[in-house]
Amino acid sequence: MSKERRTIYRYSESFKKHVIQEVSGGSNISEVCRRYDIKCMSSVSYCLKKYGRHELLNTIIRVKMRSEDDKIKQLEVVNKRLKISLADAVLARELLETLVKMVYKDYVKILKEKKIAISMTEENHCYENALVERVNGILKDKYLLDRTFKDFVHAEKSCNEEIMLYNTRRSHYR
Repeated sequence: MSKERRTIYRYSESFKKHVIQEVSGGSNISEVCRRYDIKCMSSVSYCLKKYGRHELLNTIIRVKMRSEDDKIKQLEVVNKRLKISLADAVLARELLETLVKMVYKDYVKILKEKKIAISMTEENHCYENALVERVNGILKDKYLLDRTFKDFVHAEKSCNEEIMLYNTRRSHYR
């Protein structure tokens, strides 16, 4: 696969000055480009800027309706609010992560003292347990598994029934 070869034009300083002189004399930039077969009008514009002849460049005037300005201002206000909200959310997340890190060691220590099995993932880190905690929360809130049971057999039977309902009857799509 070969690369297509292009012709690159390099204009001499005297040629550039000659073109600028013609534009200064009243010729249109596009007219000068056609006369000298200059492929890109921006080349002439670049030369005009380079030699400090900004007054010869085309002036761009943007015409817009007032409603556009109002909409832009509204969007700028919304954008600013969103940036502030994002910064607040990032800060809150960082604070929560710091808090979790601070209490994590104490939490594990208490669990070990009370000989309670740590129900976290392979990495033994509570961040990785979010999905399980979400399901546990649904089972407790929606299926009333947070109540006190008569005995272990009753608790196990209720849990199994509610988990079966959760897995078979509850919609898992959002």
